[in-house]
Amino acid sequence: MVNRVILAGQSAGGYATMYLASQNLPGLIGAVDFAGGRTQMTQAFTPNYLNRMMVNGFAEFGQTTRIPTLWVFAENDSRYTAETIRTSYEAFKAAGGKGRLLLNPPIEGDGHLIYLKPALWRAALKEYLSGIGVVTDGN
Repeated sequence: MVNRVILAGQSAGGYATMYLASQNLPGLIGAVDFAGGRTQMTQAFTPNYLNRMMVNGFAEFGQTTRIPTLWVFAENDSRYTAETIRTSYEAFKAAGGKGRLLLNPPIEGDGHLIYLKPALWRAALKEYLSGIGVVTDGN
């Protein structure tokens, strides 16, 4: 029987992770979102607006998410503006969700691929895992 599960996902998988976190599944103790969200953008265009669809989705998730979450993004994400990321996180928290946003400054290349740069988020992940009782100082 599984009794301690942590979900993580990137891009659409990160958004799905946050949706599943909002469902309060048995045994789920944590969720990590790597640049996850929703967009109407195509790869040929970059975002230049506040994505209300994404903000509203995270606000809805925040209403029922009861586990701590970690959000890992970069300001130069090719799919969402930094304003959309911050506003989505604030809407999630305002609705009752628990989380920490690690919004890195622009990184080399596409910030949407921040999951490929663990040096930028490793310490935050370790702190998060320690906070939910998965990693201790001795590990």
